Amino acid sequence: MKLLIVGQAPSRAMSPGDRPFEGTRALTLLAKYAGVTPRERLYDLADFVNCISEYPGPALDNDKYDAFPLEAARAGALLISAQIYRERYDTVVTLGSAVSKVFGKKDRHKWFEPQPMQWWGRDPRQDAAQKPAFECRLFFSPHPGGTSMWWNDPKNRAAGTRFFTNLFAAQDPTRRTTVGLPPGSDRRIQL
Repeated sequence: MKLLIVGQAPSRAMSPGDRPFEGTRALTLLAKYAGVTPRERLYDLADFVNCISEYPGPALDNDKYDAFPLEAARAGALLISAQIYRERYDTVVTLGSAVSKVFGKKDRHKWFEPQPMQWWGRDPRQDAAQKPAFECRLFFSPHPGGTSMWWNDPKNRAAGTRFFTNLFAAQDPTRRTTVGLPPGSDRRIQL
């Protein structure tokens, strides 16, 4: 299984040469929820990318939070979608409500419910009844960086931890038996 994690933008503390999420609270908490140590091991198990490639500055109404310019995010989402197709990712997880909305999350979509992403090849007018050239599962997740109140509820945290533990266990053959997956079983597990 090939996994891509999509974040919002680099934080104000990141340097231009840093990998996405490097040194952030989001990476620390994601590793905690996934049960992966050290946290840098996440880079071996998944690819990480941000919708916006450079720090966008503070939000206009509250400099405690970072800005999220929608036009730049939509342009980034198009580039990421091309990367998803080109690299043939099986699973994509968006982190945060803003990124999730850019990737199509509606209010009716629940966190951690799989949404299909389908590409029909080169001709977008291809008949929808035909088998798609490529399919990918898309999951929307609340941002793990500490600003989302969703994670404060113990039931929510348990659900998110279960999701990320299973997701990253499917990526790591050394952890498969620790989450009830027999060695050699199909890596496309139900999350």
